[in-house]
Amino acid sequence: MLKRFVISLVAVLMVLSGCGGKKEDTTTDIQVKDMAAKLVSDLGLSDTVAEIQERTMYGYFFDMDKETVTEGTVYLNNDGKSDTVGVFRTTDVEKCKTYLNNYVETIKKQAEVYTQEEVFKISHALIKEYGKDIVVIIICNDIEAAKTTADKAFSN
Repeated sequence: MLKRFVISLVAVLMVLSGCGGKKEDTTTDIQVKDMAAKLVSDLGLSDTVAEIQERTMYGYFFDMDKETVTEGTVYLNNDGKSDTVGVFRTTDVEKCKTYLNNYVETIKKQAEVYTQEEVFKISHALIKEYGKDIVVIIICNDIEAAKTTADKAFSN
């Protein structure tokens, strides 16, 4: 009787030991390029933005700092508007966000001179971190939809 009880107790403990594990951060599984393309598609920007080359991304956004951002994909508007979608894997989330905020301030100053109708959109840019190493920037007409779309995309 005692032997059955001990065996049952051990079996229950083995089953329960797998239940309380720490949730792993799933951002390491995210494919940056695929996620950026998905955001562009989900936001309906496929016809108005185009993917830029990696060296252009580092020049525009990160002052050629390739240590802070280890991987990234950016889509920019190709007809003079400020629509932007970027997804970045970073070693320093705060530094990456600082670079992106600097980019936003720069294009906002340019828009104040050349395309004033874009200033409001730029002023409400979404710059948000997901997990421990992913940062997203979205500038588009419907920023609330962008927030919802990004949150949904990164919640899976």
